Amino acid sequence: CKGIIAWSECAAGMQRDLLRELPAESRERILEKLLVLHPPQEVILEEPIVRQYDASRPIRFILVGAAFFRKGGSELLRAFEKLAKDEGLPVKLVVVSSLRLEPYAARETEADVLWAKEKIAENPEWIEYYEQLSHKEVFELVKTCDVGLLPTWADSYGLSVLECQAHGVPVISTDVRALPEINNTECGWLIRVPKNDLGEALYMTEEERQKLSLQIQSGLEVIVRSIVGNPSVIPVKGRASIERIRRFHDPEAYAQSLREIYQKALR
Repeated sequence: CKGIIAWSECAAGMQRDLLRELPAESRERILEKLLVLHPPQEVILEEPIVRQYDASRPIRFILVGAAFFRKGGSELLRAFEKLAKDEGLPVKLVVVSSLRLEPYAARETEADVLWAKEKIAENPEWIEYYEQLSHKEVFELVKTCDVGLLPTWADSYGLSVLECQAHGVPVISTDVRALPEINNTECGWLIRVPKNDLGEALYMTEEERQKLSLQIQSGLEVIVRSIVGNPSVIPVKGRASIERIRRFHDPEAYAQSLREIYQKALR
């Protein structure tokens, strides 16, 4: 092994933590090979699309991901029902997801999937739903939206954040795992949640899951209300999103870094 490439400082930290189980000599030999190289992402739009909003032209928030519940889908449905339906705010939730069931993090059940499907079917006035789209179709849909969403319980990285930012669409995310490395209050919004020392959200017990869910939902409500109250912040953060993609995820810079890693390995 000539090198170990971690996509984030979080991933590298987890690797270092795991290596504590090895003898010091072996651990140091491996740690010497460990480096962080964030994935590449080309800029899709050079400038964010600026829109005017009113009751007939709501602010569009988009979530993309098959693992709907792990990515904060239940919390989104509850928050947007309160914001759009009960409070009458000019917002629309756009969802692209197969509502995949998985026994991880949120621990959703078939009953949760049924509840989500019913909620989506009953509320077309504030939910726009797609079960599945091609990658190209997703990008075209993102261009019609204003704010990206990843209020996730657990994600190893968060590539959809990069894709939204590359369109000038700022993102609301939690601060778990690698997300604080790619999203911040300059280019988006962060929901602070309880985490362990490695950046993983606390969700192992029922009590922890309930607390996490409530914090995500309340965080969403506060942030969305603030955006509706001052929508001019959307293009400002959108421009900052494009700039951070250009600065930290340039494909040519990534290719050069990877080339240097392989050239060093061949010496």
